[in-house]
Amino acid sequence: MWFSVAVEFCGLSFFSLLLGILSPLFKADDSFEGFLISRMQDIDKWTMRIEKCVEGAFLPCGLYYNIKEYVWVAMLYDFNMMIEEYNFY
Repeated sequence: MWFSVAVEFCGLSFFSLLLGILSPLFKADDSFEGFLISRMQDIDKWTMRIEKCVEGAFLPCGLYYNIKEYVWVAMLYDFNMMIEEYNFY
């Protein structure tokens, strides 16, 4: 019985050690910059869907970059978003 308890304890210790070593390698990027980049990727997907809705018509390059720039600035200086997105506030 004590051998079984020792094996279970060693297995649990090894698992926790392994998890502690490997968890920083797979840590998600939860910085504000990473959040903005993921939102900008959503904007890219949205503009691609708009272009696919109308065959033969494409967004002009200037309009595409203006959309991205305006959304980036709006998200960068939207202080209400911090309150809504982060539980700390």
